[in-house]
Amino acid sequence: MKVAFGTVIYEEGFDYVLDYISSLNNQTYNDFDILLLNDNLSNEQESYIYDNLIIKPKIFKNMNGLKPHQLRVELIRKAKVENYDLLILGDFDDVFSEDRISSMVAEFDNEFCFFYNELYYMGSTKKFFSKIPDITQDIGCILESNYIGLSNSALNLNYITKHIVNELNGCTNSVFDWYMYSLLLHLGLKGKKITGGKTFYRIHELNIAGKSNDSYEDITKELEIKIRHYLALKNKNIIYSEKLKDYIKLKRDIENKKLNIMDYIDHGNDYWWGKLNLNKMECFKND
Repeated sequence: MKVAFGTVIYEEGFDYVLDYISSLNNQTYNDFDILLLNDNLSNEQESYIYDNLIIKPKIFKNMNGLKPHQLRVELIRKAKVENYDLLILGDFDDVFSEDRISSMVAEFDNEFCFFYNELYYMGSTKKFFSKIPDITQDIGCILESNYIGLSNSALNLNYITKHIVNELNGCTNSVFDWYMYSLLLHLGLKGKKITGGKTFYRIHELNIAGKSNDSYEDITKELEIKIRHYLALKNKNIIYSEKLKDYIKLKRDIENKKLNIMDYIDHGNDYWWGKLNLNKMECFKND
């Protein structure tokens, strides 16, 4: 099996480069390649990464101003062109346990299109999500929230056709991971949790997601994210067009002061974008 670890590298994440390099150099499994898509690093910064990685990476650059989601699509496209079977994804600003790659390889199952491992807080033994399912095979699993990120997942590229790659470019939302895995589930593909391996998630001001909080700012941000997410997917399945209608109605009612958004928080959901619960709102229960 031909395995690659892929990352988009960029200026804003270079402060964390030592942790990133150390994570890859300390992997217990070494029969893999490293694919790096250079968004905006200087030649000196790129050379620093190349010189300090034990496994010398394949670096692609001159991305011509691609948007963040387009960079991720291009990384997947490059991996397909290079004929990899498994593309393990990792963000430039995160850290990975020594068995991240070995566990993905050991538990690889060609029945599944994607894989995901546990996410932990940086420098902690605390899991980021209280529980994630062993199998993800239905749109409903991530319809209202998400637990599969670009830094704790991997793709079985044998399932990723040119058509799917082109479909991924249809993402108009900043939350590309949620869009990608929603699309794969819509196509009848499924994912598996890997019991080994960990991703340590760094929370900082540039994170789109970060920790799911109950503040008014975070809840209104979630509402906007969901509207853009369902808008991008509305033509894929009627369930998304219905969700889009519901959340547009919710936004309108909030703006007209018909309800207080803070009264409808699901405190028990710690997934990304999972704090708003329409089932708690009387106006939506019978729609």
